[in-house]
Amino acid sequence: MAFQQQNWQDTADLTAKVLAMNPVNFPNAWFLNGYANYNLGKIADAEKSAREGLKVDPDHHLPRLEYLLGMALMERKDYAGANEHLQNFLQAVSNPREIAEAKKELEEVARLSASASANTDKK
Repeated sequence: MAFQQQNWQDTADLTAKVLAMNPVNFPNAWFLNGYANYNLGKIADAEKSAREGLKVDPDHHLPRLEYLLGMALMERKDYAGANEHLQNFLQAVSNPREIAEAKKELEEVARLSASASANTDKK
C-alpha cells in the first residue's frame, strides 16, 4: 500500500524489514526497496538492492531489476554499466511501452556518455 501511495520512505522501511527476515525468497521486495530508495535519492542503496535482487532472481523473472540497476548506474555516471543493464532489460521484456521506455533511456545513456567523453577529451 505504501508503494501504491508513493510513500517511498515507508516502502523502503517496510521492505527492509521483510528483507532482514528473508533476503532470499523475495526478489520483488528487493525491487520495491530499490525503487523506493531511488525515488528518495539514495542511489547507492537503490543500486545495492537491485544487485541483491538480481542475485536471488537468476532466471530474471523480474526484469525491472535490470532496469532499476541501469537507472541507478546512469545516476552514478557508470554509462557502460547502465547500458549493459538497460540492454538486459530490453532483451527480457515484450511490452511495447517498456521497450519504448528502455530505448529512450538507452538514448540518454548514449548522449550522456558521449558528453562525458567529449569533456574528458577537452582536458
